[in-house]
Amino acid sequence: MFGDAFQTSSALQLRISLRGVSPLVWRRILIPEQITIAQLHHVMQFAMGWNDEHLHQFIIRGWRYGRQRDGALQFFDGPDTLSLAAFGLYEHERFGYVYDFTAWWLHDVRVEKQTHSQRSKTLPRCIAGAGRCCQSN
Repeated sequence: MFGDAFQTSSALQLRISLRGVSPLVWRRILIPEQITIAQLHHVMQFAMGWNDEHLHQFIIRGWRYGRQRDGALQFFDGPDTLSLAAFGLYEHERFGYVYDFTAWWLHDVRVEKQTHSQRSKTLPRCIAGAGRCCQSN
């Protein structure tokens, strides 16, 4: 997905949970702090079991970020270059991720911790989770 997998000395552990479903659907992922929000979208699609068929957006500190498409809502431009590190996210900070603007699958994303010395482990990777997402068609 990323060509060469990231090997990093700084990583973020994120907990992603899908709102409004029972039983709870969640994943815990480790990602390099330098990952772009476009790359994070692809990691989340894979981890949650989505098919990347719909529009999406991140909502970070009140701003919307996503890929620009003709006729779509306006977003901040630059998801391919904007890294999570640029936000200076702190532990326990939360942000949102919406997948499929019709079904409005809202995900809560929480920074559980920042870790170091992950050089021996390839990132990104999913380290825990439960539940299955509905497939959107």
